[in-house]
Amino acid sequence: MKLANKSLDELIDHYRQQVEITSKIDYLNKKTVRENNKAVNVMYEIVELIKNKFGDEGTVKFSLLLDVQDDITPLWVAPQMLQKMKITEEIKKKALRIIEEIADSEHPSATGFKMWLEDYYKTQ
Repeated sequence: MKLANKSLDELIDHYRQQVEITSKIDYLNKKTVRENNKAVNVMYEIVELIKNKFGDEGTVKFSLLLDVQDDITPLWVAPQMLQKMKITEEIKKKALRIIEEIADSEHPSATGFKMWLEDYYKTQ
């Protein structure tokens, strides 16, 4: 089924499947790198579909992924929401808090998130 024909819940589930794909990347394996890149593109497509097809209701429901208790889902959702969606101030604060916590940590993605935050604050 095409993404455009999926329900909001199906899109969110499909997004989570793409996050799972990204968690299995092995930068020494070209196949997993290609799969990762494809998954990231699909994630952005899903974010756009949720925004355009489901509006504020979709955005609020999608924002619940910020509360997922795994190592990776909120790290994808937070910047994508901030970049691509019209979000409430409460959701914005939550997303920024997630990114700032990682940027201030020893997490392998800390440097990338520090750079992301610098760019984000320059454009706000």
